[in-house]
Amino acid sequence: EIMKTIGPKALYKQLLTAVDRNLTSVAGNKQWREYVVAAFKKNADLKDPVLIQRELQLAQDYQRLITNIAQHQELLLGFNIGLSEEERNKQMVEAVSKRVGFKLPKPHHLEQQQQQMHQ
Repeated sequence: EIMKTIGPKALYKQLLTAVDRNLTSVAGNKQWREYVVAAFKKNADLKDPVLIQRELQLAQDYQRLITNIAQHQELLLGFNIGLSEEERNKQMVEAVSKRVGFKLPKPHHLEQQQQQMHQ
């Protein structure tokens, strides 16, 4: 039973974190976050323990699905055998920097090429 292992508020927070980290921030679309908030508000007054349990189980399943899909995508990118090891490492560094809000500088030779194209 979910309510014994994790409370509704903690599950709500975990689901919102998963949505924000893996859906909202990636697509820049708040639709999924708004849907989760609306669903929890709509079901806040439920009294039937069976319905409450069903809704909490669904929320936990969504949270796990969103998190696992994101981890699977990272693994696929990390083990992309079609790229050289150097290119894979570069992409991993770029992905990590994006996740924490940084943008890597462009290599010097690419900046020169872009400047020449604009002249």
